[in-house]
Formats: sequence, C-alpha cells, structure tokens
Amino acid sequence: MSFEVRESRWTRWGRRALSVPAVYLGLAITTLGLPLWLALAAIADVASGGPRRRWPLVRSVVLLWGYFFWVCFGVTSWAVAELISFGTPRPRYLRRLFRLQQIWARGLFNMARRTLSLRVHVEEGFVPDEQPILLFVRHASLVDVLLPAVFVSGPHDVLLRYVMKREVLFDPAIDIVGQRLENAFVSRGKGSAEREEQAIRSLASGLGAREGVIVFPEGTRFSEDKQREAIGRVRASGDAERLARVEGLRHVLPPRSRGPLAVLDTAQRADVIFLAHRGFDGAHGALDLLRGTLIGRAIELKTWRVPRAEVPAEREACLAWLDREWARVDAWIESRVAAETA
Repeated sequence: MSFEVRESRWTRWGRRALSVPAVYLGLAITTLGLPLWLALAAIADVASGGPRRRWPLVRSVVLLWGYFFWVCFGVTSWAVAELISFGTPRPRYLRRLFRLQQIWARGLFNMARRTLSLRVHVEEGFVPDEQPILLFVRHASLVDVLLPAVFVSGPHDVLLRYVMKREVLFDPAIDIVGQRLENAFVSRGKGSAEREEQAIRSLASGLGAREGVIVFPEGTRFSEDKQREAIGRVRASGDAERLARVEGLRHVLPPRSRGPLAVLDTAQRADVIFLAHRGFDGAHGALDLLRGTLIGRAIELKTWRVPRAEVPAEREACLAWLDREWARVDAWIESRVAAETA
C-alpha cells in the first residue's frame, strides 16, 4: 500500500530542490560560523540577563546546529540505504528505513535533552507483545511528536504509522524517508476532516504484529484558549452528558471524536496505549525556545495499556470511554503538577 502524497512530480521535486540544498547550506553556515554565532549569542544573553536566564540564545544556536546536523544525517543515510537496499524485499527495506527513523528521532531528542538540560522520567505501563496497538498521545508542543519514536517505537521495536500535516514535508528528512514509510500527510482547510479520517482508516487497515498507528486525539497543540473554544463547541452541541465529562479538564483538550473513533473502528484487534506527559507545556514554537521556556524542565511520561476487550464497540459508548481515559490523562498531569508544587 502506498501512502505517498498525491502531487505532481514538479511539485515534489521542486520542493526538494529547495529544501535539501537549504539544510546542507544551513549546516555548513552554522558549522563554519559556530564560534562567531555562539559569541554573538553570548553577548546578547549577557545584555538581557543571560546568566540568570541560563543562556537561552547560546543554547538556541546549538539547537539550530543540531537540527541541521540530524536532518542532513537523515537525508544522507537514506541515500546510503537506497544504494545497499537495491533488490531488497519491501518488508526488509521498510524495516531498514524504520531503524533509520529511530536513529534520527532519538538523535534529535537526545540533542535537545542535553542542550536544554532536560530531566526525563518515564513511568512505563506498556509491556510489548505481538499485538498491534493504537497509541493515543497528548499533544502540547512541537517536541512531543518525537516521544512515540523515542520511548515506544524504538525500545519495543514497534513500527508506528503517523498522520502528519503536509507542512512538515518542507523538512527533507521527513519528506523523503517519511513518504516511503507507511505514513499519511494531510492538508488543512476545507474538507480536511474527511481527508484526515480517510487517511487514518487507511493507516489502521491491516495492522500486523508489532505495528501501530499514532493518534493525537486533541487534534492540535494544547493551549488555554483552544481549551475554552473546544469546551465551548461541546456546550454548543447540546450534549449535556459529554459536557459534564469534559468541562472539568484543566491540562488537555477534549478529544475529537472523528479521527480517534475512526481508527478504533478500523483496527478492531488493536489494544490501546495511552501516552501522557508533562513538561513541554508552553513551548509551542521557536520563540519559546529563544525565551528559554524549556531550559531545566523536568519531563515526565506515563504509559498504560487498555486491552481491546475493554473498549466499547458502540460509538457513543466508545466516545464516553475515550473521554474517561482522557480525563485520566488530565488527572495524572494535575497530580504531577501538585507534587512539584508541594
């Protein structure tokens, strides 16, 4: 089954003709000028209270260099993998690309962890077996998209399929490698909900042993404004029972129904794994990194497994079950915030 984006060759190769040279040029400029960039960043940090703020601009320069390095690593490693995989059966070829994806994601995450002095603690409740899985993940930051690959897919050798926005195709490593793996890229805008549901159903079809689909039930990154809007939509729908289940949420958005229920309906043999985390809150983009938002943060993760037999089959009952499990994510985050405050 092919999951490549439906686009003309001119569009695809035109994008890559810009993105691939851009990242190699970015790596060359940041590498050759690294002492200068670090010196300028240090001066700017000192002028703005850098030592007290733990040198956010200096760390951002290192992060930028590390990003270019790992993207170039991904593209170069793919080219080598293509050469040595000529004539290789497709399942073995996909596994080779899957391992490349794990190295790339782990390298990016570990670079960010060391550069930002992050402390990571994992409370794991997921014991791998041959059962396919659906991985439901909280979404609070750009960084948390790496968590499934680093803490679930890699350690447990589970080949996970992603649904991603088409905008990420401007990252050439995701564009070139991601489109050869079983991932789906959806565009936002008119009719996007239908396309996203179709993409999720396609990914969830025919899952085998140690395979799974990643679902972000909230559909977008958390913010307090988005939370108010989402709860407002539930209130406007007139569903009093669901409103009672979600209006008390503090740290997560109410899960959307369309995508999560579609994947649960399609992959009826798969167990459900929940991945809750805290520590990335408030880091939505590059400006937050420049402000030093994540420096020194404690990152905590918790996973738990729900056997498929415990997931209701009827749609409304399944949505109520999902709301309760998502409230469990919220309650765990609240308990960690309370413990840290105490």
